[in-house]
Amino acid sequence: MVCLLTVNFLKASLVKFLWVQRKRSYFWALSTPAELEYVVRDGNRMLLLDRSGLPRYLFNLRSNPYVISDRLNTQADVAAKMQKSFRQIHGSVLKDMANWSDD
Repeated sequence: MVCLLTVNFLKASLVKFLWVQRKRSYFWALSTPAELEYVVRDGNRMLLLDRSGLPRYLFNLRSNPYVISDRLNTQADVAAKMQKSFRQIHGSVLKDMANWSDD
């Protein structure tokens, strides 16, 4: 009984640790064969965008940790907000990129 309670306590603690709310959005880029290039994460939500920056999938990682149920069509307002955040972050990254030209 004590062992079971300890395991349940550890599971609950781990879940709380993994779902700490972030105060800022962040994104990463990684080219894929499916042409999904960018990801924006904001709290529990994750938006996947294609190479042109258009949203393709929206997931709520708290209710859907295995990213099975796409919420893009049902939560278009959330996707639009996250796409705006992506444009701001991506624009900032592009401005900070090194210029490798020889001119």
